[in-house]
Amino acid sequence: MNSKYIGAALFCYLFAASTQADTGWSIGLGVVTSDIYPNSAEYTAIFPTVNTSTKRAMFIPDVTYHWDQWSLGATGLSWKTKKESDLKSSITLGFPRSAFRIGGQKGWFRYGVFGAAQFTDGTLLSGGINLGPVSYEQYQGVADRQDEQSHSVGFGAPVYISKKHALTVIGKLSYSVGNAAFKTQDLKLATELPRNNYVDVNANLFAIKKLGDSITWINSGTFTFADEQQLNLVDGLKPIHFNLFSLIQYSF
Repeated sequence: MNSKYIGAALFCYLFAASTQADTGWSIGLGVVTSDIYPNSAEYTAIFPTVNTSTKRAMFIPDVTYHWDQWSLGATGLSWKTKKESDLKSSITLGFPRSAFRIGGQKGWFRYGVFGAAQFTDGTLLSGGINLGPVSYEQYQGVADRQDEQSHSVGFGAPVYISKKHALTVIGKLSYSVGNAAFKTQDLKLATELPRNNYVDVNANLFAIKKLGDSITWINSGTFTFADEQQLNLVDGLKPIHFNLFSLIQYSF
């Protein structure tokens, strides 16, 4: 499963956890998709999957208990600052990803730092910063993945907010550059791409919808525009491909 789609899925889980009441249970089911190519490496799924000739969908169950500032469940053990705190902090220790975030908000201007360690097929570290609508994130593999490097610059902002319909949609446009080792692993290819830098432009929409007091539906969809050299090297890679994460969650 491509690292950016797993990252998006776990971000959605963490976002959902941050919206829960101080104490109680939440149960849910998420699905995250990724692409399959003729040159795809063999893949061992963490959770149940359904495959077609070109797509893989992985289904992720979620059972989490929340108490005060803590939660324990599918994302691991998490802690967050109290809601009234000016500077928000959160940390999650778990598998396949551990993460932290520290940040605040002044009117429309949001700021903070964040980092994560992802443990699928070795370890990939990431860290970054956001200032207002602009964000920067760097990825670095360690141990047997130490050759993997990538960085990304993004611009994000709300595109639709409706209290009447209990719907918020946030858009983000990002420009990413990864080396051959990173891009080979990201696409889960059986053979490594020629040494070079590879560019992706990603357009993401993140939406959260409240379906009553207890049900939350979260969606994250990403359009990826691959550069020409990737199209020439990867059989089956489309100029524009789309993947999504969707999570429906019930809290009580």
